[in-house]
Amino acid sequence: MEKWFLILIVACLFFSICLFRKAAGTLNPGKINIVSGVFYLFMLQSFLGISLIMLGLDRHYTLDRLINREAAISKTFIVIMLVAVAFPLCMVIIQKLLKFVPSEEYKRYLVKETEVKNDASAFIVLCIAGAVCILLMLLWFSKIGYIPFFRLLSAPEGFNFSLARQRISSTYLWHPYVSNILVLAAIPLLSYCAFAYFLVKRDKKWGILFFLLLGSSILTKTYDFAKSPVVYYLAVFLVIYIYYKGKIRLFHMMLVGVGMSALLVFMYWMTGFKGTLLDIYNGPIGRTLFSQLGALLCVFDAFPSIFNFIGGRSLSGPLLPIIGLSQDMHLRSGRLMMDFYGSEGVYDGTAGVLNSFFVGEAYANYGMCGILFAIIWISLLITVLFKVIIKLKKTPVMIAFMATMTLKIAATTQSGFFDFIFSVDWIFTTILFIGLYILVDSKNSRCLELVQRVYLGIVERNKK
Repeated sequence: MEKWFLILIVACLFFSICLFRKAAGTLNPGKINIVSGVFYLFMLQSFLGISLIMLGLDRHYTLDRLINREAAISKTFIVIMLVAVAFPLCMVIIQKLLKFVPSEEYKRYLVKETEVKNDASAFIVLCIAGAVCILLMLLWFSKIGYIPFFRLLSAPEGFNFSLARQRISSTYLWHPYVSNILVLAAIPLLSYCAFAYFLVKRDKKWGILFFLLLGSSILTKTYDFAKSPVVYYLAVFLVIYIYYKGKIRLFHMMLVGVGMSALLVFMYWMTGFKGTLLDIYNGPIGRTLFSQLGALLCVFDAFPSIFNFIGGRSLSGPLLPIIGLSQDMHLRSGRLMMDFYGSEGVYDGTAGVLNSFFVGEAYANYGMCGILFAIIWISLLITVLFKVIIKLKKTPVMIAFMATMTLKIAATTQSGFFDFIFSVDWIFTTILFIGLYILVDSKNSRCLELVQRVYLGIVERNKK
């Protein structure tokens, strides 16, 4: 039986690679883009894991939670093989309808010169925005009582990271949006812009601003002691470099990969991980290959045999009235899965959510119809975003925006379907970058004229 599974896996992998290559224009890791980023994360966190399970490597602890183990594994395998082919095929069809040829247009984008206008004004804008956000960050940490990054480096004996994470998540400045948006989201985004300008201008002032924002961003990305956010954050800088330079050598790409893997291992060690770091079922390898997949297996195990399909309740609360539901009916499938399968963690207050590949949440809400709609919708969204961004002027702000969305889209495919319909994070990211683009790169901006006058006034005073 394993022989036939292997043949099916290889066939699906072959067609998936061919179709994703067509949809992305290239699968060269040194020329990564929005589509190829989705491909690599899908292969790593979904396709590879289910393939290994079907070939006999099925001793990961998440499989022990399943009630109808064999049925859940079989259903998950079929859906992932379907997505491996149908997802890129749908993108290719949409590209044909939009007359979008990524192999040509993305190639032109990579070799296009980066335009820089109003460098001085951009610096002032980012300095002001960065100063405000860093001040808010320091106020937030004072409310927490310590800086989590330093607690990560030297935690007192017996320190419970899980309980501390839960306490920090309920601590905020005035309103959760202030902490989540102006601190946790804004500072990393500003650091991406500063890095892009530093790459282009090679100016000391941009270097100083970048390193200040980089340090602050690392403090924010480790605020809850999570291990992967800081790796994702640093990966965006690599993508920015690729979009600016046009490519990166595979050897250098491998060196960066080794460095990030070492960082991940270090963070596991610092948070008190006990076990073998290179064990395929535990540690960073097991987390990458099986943990995310385990959440998807739970979805196919629970619906509809244990729970009825939840009919759109995972949509963001403010939008629920549009489909005839009240806001208090909001229920993310990942939360429900954790409540049911991770009851021990829920009981002691250390549980989060069981996020899965986007088809999991789509299935939990609408069954197979939800999966088919999710494939079409996300294919359309990714294709349109890819086409629009590479048509815009290639400026430092837009390079940072495209690199950010490349990783955000890839990460969102592994967290849920309804984030592709409404996401505060995506909205804020888009507003911030488009706002900076209009403010800094627009020829006819009154705000820009005001910033330029302020900057020239400061320069004149310093001369005197």
